[in-house]
Amino acid sequence: MINKRRLYNLIALALGATIATATFADAKKSNEKAIQSEGRTLTPCVTVGPFDLHRKYRSMEGPYADAQLTISELVANGNQCIPEAMVRFVENGNQASMTPQAIPSTGASADPQAKSQREMYWLKGVRLDLLDENDKLLPTAEFFCHLNIDVDTAFRNVAFPEGERCVSTRLFTLTQGQTEITFPQGYGVPVASDEKLRCIFQAANRTTYDHRRIKQRLTLYLIADKQLLKPLTALNWYTPFMAVVVDKNTQDAQSREEMDCSMCAPTSRGVTAPNAVNNAVESDVFGRKVSGHWVVPPGKSVWTEKIRDYNFENKPRVAHLIWSHVHPLCTDFSLLRLDRNGKIENAFTATCRTKTSPGVQIQHIDLFSSTEGLQLDANKPYELQIKYNNPTNDGLDSMATMGIFCEDNNFARPQWAIASAESIRTCGVTGSCLLSERPTVSQTTMPIFDLTEDGPAIAKPEKVKLKTTCGNLTLILQPTWAPLAATQMWRLFKNGCFDGTPFYRLDDYLIQLSVAESKATGYPALSQAAQSLLRRIPVEIDAQKNHIVKHRPGVLSMAREKDDPVGNVSSYSIMLRDWPELDQQYTIFGELCDDAETKATMESFKTAWKANVHPLIVSSETVEDISLSISAKR
Repeated sequence: MINKRRLYNLIALALGATIATATFADAKKSNEKAIQSEGRTLTPCVTVGPFDLHRKYRSMEGPYADAQLTISELVANGNQCIPEAMVRFVENGNQASMTPQAIPSTGASADPQAKSQREMYWLKGVRLDLLDENDKLLPTAEFFCHLNIDVDTAFRNVAFPEGERCVSTRLFTLTQGQTEITFPQGYGVPVASDEKLRCIFQAANRTTYDHRRIKQRLTLYLIADKQLLKPLTALNWYTPFMAVVVDKNTQDAQSREEMDCSMCAPTSRGVTAPNAVNNAVESDVFGRKVSGHWVVPPGKSVWTEKIRDYNFENKPRVAHLIWSHVHPLCTDFSLLRLDRNGKIENAFTATCRTKTSPGVQIQHIDLFSSTEGLQLDANKPYELQIKYNNPTNDGLDSMATMGIFCEDNNFARPQWAIASAESIRTCGVTGSCLLSERPTVSQTTMPIFDLTEDGPAIAKPEKVKLKTTCGNLTLILQPTWAPLAATQMWRLFKNGCFDGTPFYRLDDYLIQLSVAESKATGYPALSQAAQSLLRRIPVEIDAQKNHIVKHRPGVLSMAREKDDPVGNVSSYSIMLRDWPELDQQYTIFGELCDDAETKATMESFKTAWKANVHPLIVSSETVEDISLSISAKR
């Protein structure tokens, strides 16, 4: 009798039916600009090698490096190096295992000090670049095999107590054809600053006998939770992998498998690859030996296995990203689901392309990345299916894994993350200066601005463009309103003194920037050279007395201690509405440019503040030869 499951399969393949379709993005098209709109993006890098490639290798052979990297160290160092001395060489069955690598841990740290210093970040993506030994970017991933990134599930389940439990050690596998993975806008994976990532970097050479020395550079995209501009939804992930039966497949084992899912295709049979990695062969739930590293014979072949891990189908899920790890000559890697009648639905297929001369090299693997998401219904069996087309006369080896990232609507920020954010949001950063706050000791000892030493005064209005985490702001400094303050602020902007300085106060009538010495996490402290530029500036209110300017929307007003006539230093406010109580009390030294970009950024400031996110200045640049777009309003 014809197996109904198989009949549906043949019909679906014959008709080319795809019941559920999914859009996907080429992983090589970076979304860095989109990520920046969600918050200031940190991009720490890890450079590994050189890897010495002196001949051809089979898959999983050759030089590799194994390293544990801590999030906080990556952020602090910016660019970390794993030297050639840490690169090892493997072949002939001694390959590093592709199975997820455990990180020794007892869960999240119980050290009170470590916990009190823990901060939360959002991981938005990863990218792998290939370099020559002189750090020049290579045009292709020809000499790249894979990069595995694993997490400590025990740590995560203690550090993040609310939400889906982390059951998959493997976070990412980057490979030829898919060297960049970026989550869609609005989504990310929360990570802790003291969390460790275990990374295994593997080189490849299937194409040339020429000697090569290459490096690998991993870039992570991170946003500090306290610097978010938009809310993000947490993603939890599942990484099912394919295996084939490689020993006896008794009638009892087959019957048990059919009882488990009578509609599902039986697990495919195969042969363990001669270059199989460590731990490739293990026992399945039916007592059979199965291998996740098997031989693909010449010609076309199809391999199928039911997803049996993680209780994947026990609840409805929405997937927003799916990465795929396959080997050369794979044509399609699919996530299939079955309805109650055994009808096959193609939830997602990653189409793959391989270049076969000289040697085999994967050129492209589809990546699913979608804000809308892919609905994965509950209580439906799910299968992985992979197709190969091997035009050679030799057997080649295969592996197949999917990383499926789904919404975690039960996730909540842990208390340590809330406490870390509130330490910034309730009182700004150390050194913040309220209008009613006394200057710090360092301010009271600063020299007073002196035109003979610190001048000359700017002779005309000057324009400054600020790049902020909410967009660009353009300021116009007006020396006719306050020659000393406008000149001093011009000096500070020109020298980047406000790079990394946050806005820390928003009232109904103003938004205020912190002092130049205050820097957000991830930014360097104000340099000694920049600190030497700080001056106290006398109050300048003649223009206000003469009714040339007043505290109205868009003007820039210096902050100071009210009783200190020379207390202006670097903190200033942008007025949001008329506030006559401040007139002739505080120095007005400039105004916002009345352009669409500046207006949009100010609106973004307000939106971010409602989400408890404080904007900051990323960088500033002066604009020469300006033509003013607005005139002073009396």
